Amino acid sequence: MSARAADVHAGSVESALRLLPVRAARLRDGTFAMGWAELRKLRHDHLDIFTRSVQPLLWLFVFGTALQHNHALSGGYGDYRAYLAPGVMARRRSSWRSSSASA
Repeated sequence: MSARAADVHAGSVESALRLLPVRAARLRDGTFAMGWAELRKLRHDHLDIFTRSVQPLLWLFVFGTALQHNHALSGGYGDYRAYLAPGVMARRRSSWRSSSASA
């Protein structure tokens, strides 16, 4: 790497470090705004709290029990519910974020 390329790279690192607090503040403010909108929505829609709680349980108990002996789907796990549980939890988390973004 030439000296000029090293100076350009050092300048970009310095500018990125300067922008870091600004980006962190924007992330914090955006997270707070989405959380506040979600709380306002849940305060008025009590059925949504119920459906958000029941849907993952349906996936785990209905589909997990129905397919627990299907070794082709379980990905090497002995029980399909053990394979399904992390995905259901990750999906639950991502749907919370997407529903708050649409509010």
